[in-house]
Amino acid sequence: MKSLTFFFLLSVHFCFAQNNFTGRLLDANSKQPIPFGHFSFEKNQDFISDERGFFSLNNTAKEIEVKVSALGYQNKTTRLTSNQENLIYLTPKTEALEEVILDYEDPAKALIRKVVEKIPANYPIQQEQVYGRYRENAYYDSLKTKPIYKAEAHFKADKFSYAKKSTSGNVQLLENSIDVINMDSLKVKFYGGIHGIHYEDYVLKRGGPLTLSRLDKYWLKIKDTLSFDNRTVIQLDYQRKKNRGSFYIDLDSYALIRVERSLDPKEIKEDEFNFLKIYERIYFREIISYEKDSDHRWRFKFSHGKAGFISLKRKEELHLEGTFIITQHLPKAELIPQADRFPFRGILSDELINQNKEEQNELNTMQKIFSLLLKFRSFTGLAINQFKLQSHQASFSPFATTYTTSDATELIWTYTNRWEYILNNKWGIGYNSVASLKNRNYAFNALNLNFHHDLSRRNRTHLTLALDFGIQKLRKHHGTESFENSFQFGGKTFDSGRVSLYSETRAWTLNPSAGISFRLNPLFHMGVRASYFLPLKSSNGIYAREENEFWFWNRAKVFEKDTSQPKSFITNQYSIRVYLIFNF
Repeated sequence: MKSLTFFFLLSVHFCFAQNNFTGRLLDANSKQPIPFGHFSFEKNQDFISDERGFFSLNNTAKEIEVKVSALGYQNKTTRLTSNQENLIYLTPKTEALEEVILDYEDPAKALIRKVVEKIPANYPIQQEQVYGRYRENAYYDSLKTKPIYKAEAHFKADKFSYAKKSTSGNVQLLENSIDVINMDSLKVKFYGGIHGIHYEDYVLKRGGPLTLSRLDKYWLKIKDTLSFDNRTVIQLDYQRKKNRGSFYIDLDSYALIRVERSLDPKEIKEDEFNFLKIYERIYFREIISYEKDSDHRWRFKFSHGKAGFISLKRKEELHLEGTFIITQHLPKAELIPQADRFPFRGILSDELINQNKEEQNELNTMQKIFSLLLKFRSFTGLAINQFKLQSHQASFSPFATTYTTSDATELIWTYTNRWEYILNNKWGIGYNSVASLKNRNYAFNALNLNFHHDLSRRNRTHLTLALDFGIQKLRKHHGTESFENSFQFGGKTFDSGRVSLYSETRAWTLNPSAGISFRLNPLFHMGVRASYFLPLKSSNGIYAREENEFWFWNRAKVFEKDTSQPKSFITNQYSIRVYLIFNF
């Protein structure tokens, strides 16, 4: 096993000897494990049991007193002893369903509307900052006997008002580590998305039926009432197509305090994850839990997700677990500076790419490719370019034909494909390819340097400044001519029977631009950009392109300069572009 650990913060905590506390949380009646029980001790310290009730903790003390709570059970305070197995039994506690549903004319929908209405009263509406950790483990089997890697990250994040729906925010990576165990056949990497602290917050993002415009599309049923931490909690089940789950709602405040959700295996074929054509998702389950603090506000406390995938080619399974635990909330803290915000969706992209030569041998080619792709942005957009045509004559010697163009202004529609490699939160380098939508009137291929600045508090709106350098080709189409006999032009043979002719100006160009983009979701941004073109060196001539040639590599294309006319045939000073950005 190779252990690759990268520290950004040092803690004196590790200078002291650690005692290990292990055990299991069980139902006092059935002796069955209780999943995701919550343990709190020593003020703000806490941990949870896993889906099979097991827990493990390192601490310098030999004994610790913990308060244990779990949904549907009575709370219990007990002592844990280090270096031995601690079995903890909780007594089930339920409430009568009739006590909580008689007041509603339409119980389920009315309850959801009440939950949404009370969000500003039940959750923070001021800016806060949270500290937490994210753990991610991957296995080749569901029994966890064949581990692939184990990763952990410590982070802090800016959290904003719950009064408005949001799936984004700022995150800073403080410390992270990975144990690479067996990645030989892994074809895709998931490595911990610490931005999940925002988009996995079900209340903040108004997940599922919490978006009231979709409420009528859900099947809803009030199923049961339970007890949790001396509170009466209503269980409400929901389902829509492949998505199903349960809400647990505090009856006194109408706060949503826990969400359990999953994907229906019968509907899993509709899963959007299949677009990668590498793995197919076979199951997904997640739990999100909130905790009430001393100010009577409920806050995101932990989430635990499990997903299973199967290789479409090799039928090899992959099982993934991810757990968020929030360890501290700080009210009204300063925003994380943009330079410190973590821009990548995967935690370990830098570390896996920058390993030494010996360690890189453990990664196959596909893993390295995916690691690199995590640091790319892709832009696709439409633009309108203004062409100014200068009066000129262009001669095509094989046909002894001269084409005359008068002064005019034209608007040309173009499409853009742009790839950017992310260097850090502010800078990126890339390649830009632009072409006209019809008649091949325009082409621009350039390298670029990009600067991004966050204009918002939560990484939603960005100002982008860019400088491109490349070659610009501007053309005026004179028509397509037919011919019977083959001919030579510019050292190429034209023999297909048809040729398109253009006046062309070619220019090495600097292209400064400025734009604003808006975040739609974690993957996509929409933006608008204005560009100005500064030609450095240009040449004019006639461009001939062979048509009707079946094989494109046999198609003759020639640009012949006309040095007798130094003034540019065509100029393009600016463009306005609307574009869509895809972040890997």
